[in-house]
Amino acid sequence: MADQLLAGLPPVLDFNGDVVAGGSVTFFETNTTTPVAIWSDIAATIPLANPLTLDSAGRPSSQIFYVGTVAVKEVIKDAGGATLYTVDPSPRFSVTAAAAAGVTYSPIAFNPSLN
Repeated sequence: MADQLLAGLPPVLDFNGDVVAGGSVTFFETNTTTPVAIWSDIAATIPLANPLTLDSAGRPSSQIFYVGTVAVKEVIKDAGGATLYTVDPSPRFSVTAAAAAGVTYSPIAFNPSLN
């Protein structure tokens, strides 16, 4: 089973709240400089480059999944390669294909102003 990293694909921001366009995120085993394999799919069949380059909106180009038992560290760098910050350990979100298939969304059914 794969765990999702950077769930929801939020934009990566610097300390001023500005988008880190063209920056990168590198994933390592926690407390080390040993890179880990990351994947764009829950089945871990489509590998991603590590470090992962962020787009102009400061987001990765796809979802990010990790298969492993060791905690993961993220090192976030700006477009010039300067380290902005490190997240160690990185939050991991357990996901399964069955769980994802069971999620439904209805903007009308859950609208507090209408219920």
